[in-house]
Amino acid sequence: MKIIALIISVLFFSPLMGQKNLLYPDMFAGFFNHQSLFNPAFQQDTGRAIFSASLKSRTGAFKNIATYYASIERTFMNEKKSGHTIRLFFFNEKEGPYIEKPRGYINYAYRLAVSDHTSLSSGASIGFTQLAYTAPSATATGSVTLPDASIGLYIKRKNLRAGISSMQLLNNSSSASNLSVKLGRYYNFFVAMEKPLGYSWKMNTYLLYRMLPVYNDNVDLALLLTFKNSFVLGSSARYKLGTSFFISFNIKTNNSLININFAYNTPLLSGITSLNNSYEISPSYIIH
Repeated sequence: MKIIALIISVLFFSPLMGQKNLLYPDMFAGFFNHQSLFNPAFQQDTGRAIFSASLKSRTGAFKNIATYYASIERTFMNEKKSGHTIRLFFFNEKEGPYIEKPRGYINYAYRLAVSDHTSLSSGASIGFTQLAYTAPSATATGSVTLPDASIGLYIKRKNLRAGISSMQLLNNSSSASNLSVKLGRYYNFFVAMEKPLGYSWKMNTYLLYRMLPVYNDNVDLALLLTFKNSFVLGSSARYKLGTSFFISFNIKTNNSLININFAYNTPLLSGITSLNNSYEISPSYIIH
């Protein structure tokens, strides 16, 4: 409980700071499938080991703008559903052929089963963030690497889930290699609910609010319909930034599960140009 109290004090009473050249990671439209990216306290409900990867790529003239993600995690749970998760993940944003923003983290989360239907998790990630320019001209080449960390809390109560996290916790900055960069601290708030609909269908709703200094806050809302835990259809909207459409398949074997997610992101309801047209592919392999 002392650890949880410390996390709460940092989450709510550390000041927000911001300046020019702030770096914030891009978020997948399928944010509900990438919860470790915005809350280090997140733990999967099933699976002892999980291997995941994702690609987000623009279309048309902006096809060289892409985001990559890969992770491996191992969970150890006891009979009371309390336990540990250790996760290693990498994330990279490529803005054309010359600009990259790679990140890498090791993540630890602990879940405490408070009752049969309620659990509380806390977690932390530590790693690095880099901004690199590799233009043909030597004067336009350089890179900055900064240490990075995050903390979070996550609660589950029957079909309701909620989480809060503080990302880029260290507020690091650097002006090395003629690049002025700052990892401004920001906050995430997450709520999810699952509702059985009958006839093997269920509905899941997700809300993610990212509180960003200087820039406009992000709000993502998603709704998914699942049939027999094998087939998923859904849509999400990011406030003033577009609408996405999803389809997902689960392929079950004796002791494992292969999950494949597809998403297409459009500027629908945003009034923004085709820069927001992109697609996402996210396969994962789960060992039970």
